[in-house]
Parts: sequence; structure tokens; C-alpha cells
Amino acid sequence: MPPWRVAAVAVSVWLPSLMILLKVGSAVHAAAYGAILVVIVQALAVCERSQRGAEPLRRYEAGLTIAWLAAAILAFPILYAVAQSGMLGPGSDRDEALDLAIAALLRGDYPYAVRTYFGNPVTPLPGALLIGLPFHLAGGAAFQNPVALAGATVLVMRCLAHRPARALYAILLIPANLAVLQDYATGGDYAANAVYVLAAVLWGERVLSGRGAPWELPAAAIALGIATCSRPIHAVAPILVLAYGIGCGRRSPGLALGGGAALLAVALAAAFYIRDPAGFTPLHVAGKLGPYSHLAPVLAAAAALVAAVPAIRRVGPAGLIGLLALAEGVMLLPGIAVRVAAGDLAAFGFAIPIALFGGLWLMMAPLRRQPAA
Repeated sequence: MPPWRVAAVAVSVWLPSLMILLKVGSAVHAAAYGAILVVIVQALAVCERSQRGAEPLRRYEAGLTIAWLAAAILAFPILYAVAQSGMLGPGSDRDEALDLAIAALLRGDYPYAVRTYFGNPVTPLPGALLIGLPFHLAGGAAFQNPVALAGATVLVMRCLAHRPARALYAILLIPANLAVLQDYATGGDYAANAVYVLAAVLWGERVLSGRGAPWELPAAAIALGIATCSRPIHAVAPILVLAYGIGCGRRSPGLALGGGAALLAVALAAAFYIRDPAGFTPLHVAGKLGPYSHLAPVLAAAAALVAAVPAIRRVGPAGLIGLLALAEGVMLLPGIAVRVAAGDLAAFGFAIPIALFGGLWLMMAPLRRQPAA
């Protein structure tokens, strides 16, 4: 990797981690963690440049992946119990928001009328409630996190199939991101949302590239629609897939997949919005821009334009992921800047989706081996 890419990969992990680093440490600790990440990424890049260095990375990748995944999944009940106990602070109420909303939905009540123990409204869209439903029935919506962690690992490993260090890059991108680690342990759903949106977008790319069976188009459209209707920032995903279909000469399937997903997402949200427009709390996220909330429609339009780029310029899977990161960054980064400027360090955690998508895109760059002497 060139130096700028090494630094960018490190920043993709470091930026969301600032939420934890500055909360429990200082600017010195944050700078030290950033430097450590740069050294690790550079060391992996150096190992990959030589066949001798790449061989051990390939040899142990399966065992390493299984070991850390098993450790993370087995540790989840313990980490979650500690997070819920209050021993390390108040924890997160995002898992409770999902469970309360799903429980209200099962009772036939309006899910967005409930409040968490912090007094916060429910902000996930209806698609997140549908995805969390089986986990809620199995004991709690937070238990989607081990499944999402395993899914994220599979996705990253597949996307980085050309990299000898793909297992180490997966570990770097996921648990080394301290915000993702905290989200995992506390039952938060930011990372889980990002994982199933990424999976749906890549499934759409597979279908539109002609590698899927006929039945996969409607299935992918349904998956993308439900995944999109999880958080408002993911509304760019169907636009991206539709534009990809146009750009690769698959206009009709692209319209069916991306357009169908968008219609499903809108229908799901509208079914709850029309019951109580003022009480539809997922739309309150625009308030995170503070005095600049009136700019939310402008940012959304700019993000939609970014997502439409594949219609005029052909891209591959890496390009789709990069544009997904950029489009969501257009919407998220101004809000993060406003919140951090107001002293809300937790806002760094909002960068989890763009960090995961952006970091993966940076790592998917083709390797350039040194010519043999």
C-alpha cells in the first residue's frame, strides 16, 4: 500500500475509536493508538509485498479466524452481562430500545411511543425491528451482534480474497475499532445495521452482475429493502444498487432490484409514519445537526448524487463499497462534527458505518508486488 492508503486504513479504525480513547484516556492515548494502527497496517503491507512474508499469513489464516471468532462469540454473554450491570458505566440503551419497540409491536401497540431507561426515543426504523425480532424472541435483540460479527468476518474475508493477510485485516477492521467493540459488548446495533446493509448491497451486485439465480433478484430486493429501512442514513443503498444496474447495462433488473427495495423500505416506514407523524421518532435524527438541522435535506440530496455515480461510471464491488462509505459520510460527518464541537464525544461512534465501509474499500485495492530481482 502507498503511505496515504496505510494512513487512511488506520484512520478508518481510529476515528470511531476516539469515542473510547478520549473518554477513558487523553489525547496522548488517542495519538498513541493511531500510531500503533499505522505501524500494524504498514507491517502487514510489507509482509504482503514478498512471497516469503505472505506464506505464513496464508498458512494460519483459517485457524486465526476461527480462534478469534470463537473467542468473541463465547465472550459475548459475559461482556454483555458486565455492560448491563453498570460496573463500567451506564452502558448503552440501543438494545433496550429495540427490545421495547419489538415488544410493543408484538402487543399491537405503537413501537415508537416507548422510551428507554435513559428517556431516549426509539430511533431504528421498522426494518431494524423486523431483523431484531427473531433475536428478541430468542432472548434479546442484542444477540444479533454475534451473528453480525460472524457475517462481517465472512464478508470481509470474501472481499479481501486476494490479500494474504485478509484474516488480520478483518481483525483490524472489526474488533480493533474500539467503537465497534463497545457496540458489540453493549448490544448496540450500529455495526449490525452496517453489516446487513453491506451484505444486501453485495448480494445486489452479485445478482446484477449475472452471477445469481433468477430467484435471487426478488429475494435480494426484499433483503435490501428491509436492511435499508433500519437507519435513515442507509437510504442511499437502493439508489446505489439501481445506479449500478444502469451502469452495467442491466437497467431493468437494476430498476426491479433497487427500485423494489426502495419501495419496500418506504412502505415499511410509511406504515408506521402515517399512524403518528409527530411521534415517528426515527426522523428525529436530523436534530443531531443542532442549529444546522435545516441542512439535512441538502445533505441527503448530496448523498443521493454520490450514490448515483455508478449510473455514469462503471464500478466494481470495491467501488460500490467506497461510494457507500462516501455517500453515508456526506450525511454523517457534518452531524458528527457538530456534536463533537458541542462536547459530545459519543458522536464519534456514529462513524462506525462509514469506517467499516471505507476501511474495507481501502483494503480492497489490488496488490502490487515488487518485481523479482
